[in-house]
Amino acid sequence: MTDRHYPWDILGIDKTDDKKTIKKAYAVLIKQYKPDEYPEKFKEIQAAYKIALSMRQWQVEEPELSNTPEPIANKLNTEEFKLSETPVDKKEHEFNQQQNALIENLHKQLHEITFSPLAYKNKLENWKFIEDYYEIDDFTLKAEVAKSIFKKVAEYNLFQLQRNNTLLLNQNILKYLDGVFDWNSNWNEYQHIFPEHYFKATIDKFNQKTISVSRSNSIRLVLRRIISFVTEIVLYVVVVYFVFQLFSSSENFSLKLIGFIFYMMLNEAFIDNRTSFGKDLFNLIVLDQYGNVCSIKQSIARNLIFFLIVVIPLYIWLKLNILHMNIFIIYFSIVCSIYTIVFLVTKNLLHDFLTKTIVVRK
Repeated sequence: MTDRHYPWDILGIDKTDDKKTIKKAYAVLIKQYKPDEYPEKFKEIQAAYKIALSMRQWQVEEPELSNTPEPIANKLNTEEFKLSETPVDKKEHEFNQQQNALIENLHKQLHEITFSPLAYKNKLENWKFIEDYYEIDDFTLKAEVAKSIFKKVAEYNLFQLQRNNTLLLNQNILKYLDGVFDWNSNWNEYQHIFPEHYFKATIDKFNQKTISVSRSNSIRLVLRRIISFVTEIVLYVVVVYFVFQLFSSSENFSLKLIGFIFYMMLNEAFIDNRTSFGKDLFNLIVLDQYGNVCSIKQSIARNLIFFLIVVIPLYIWLKLNILHMNIFIIYFSIVCSIYTIVFLVTKNLLHDFLTKTIVVRK
């Protein structure tokens, strides 16, 4: 015989048709009885919760018990025992629609911001829409939404890691999302649902070093880039001298410069990760504004702009003596000023800004 106090005794509350009271009791219990620690108790609480909610649609007035039992058939004909089906609550239907729309909007905005430019995506204030998750009123539904968001985030990062060893969603974003969805606390439950490599692209990345697509320590990054460029020059000189012996006479300097320009452009353009030997030596990589490996066109363009603006004018002044000293000083003062302004505003160098590329550390 079914206990007449079920499911209220499981939930620890008196019989009620107040949805908020039922949900509040359920929320307290599932925090106390975690599914990984008390699986049977957790299932029992879930079952009681669902039954309690379903009973709100059927109002049962229980008869008072007397000392003299009365035949059930007689009770069915009295007003003391009534079983009446309530009509579907329109407000409840509208509420469910609102919940579904909220969840759909969460997934849509997550997809849009994930594939937005890094400058926009990496600002945590642009992720505040995620906090709409707190508006979901159904605790079971909230848990399922947290899992679905975890799955999407893991798949986004795995996709990007396979392409160029970067994260679409970096550590700061992952930590923010974990603060909302509390994935880390539910790790024991999640490990029975998701494959291990999902955690390597999410929870394991919280404190692990990877390619940083943020613009922190930009001055150090620029110094590192300068050193890598000097390394490229030294490498080129050594290779050309010992292999092609073009440096045996000074009149070949123009040919050497042209060769170096082509070496740099072709080197970065046709290596899979768009990085030269010098950049690779100092753990640098060139990406587009979305965090992907930049295109061949972008790679060639950024090198060409740099050589046209900086290297070739310097060569003309030093080697050909065409430019007057004053003109050269004015020109390079203007170039330096432009580079400085662009760097202060965008945290990037001019040729990177014009080609919508970034150089980041691995």
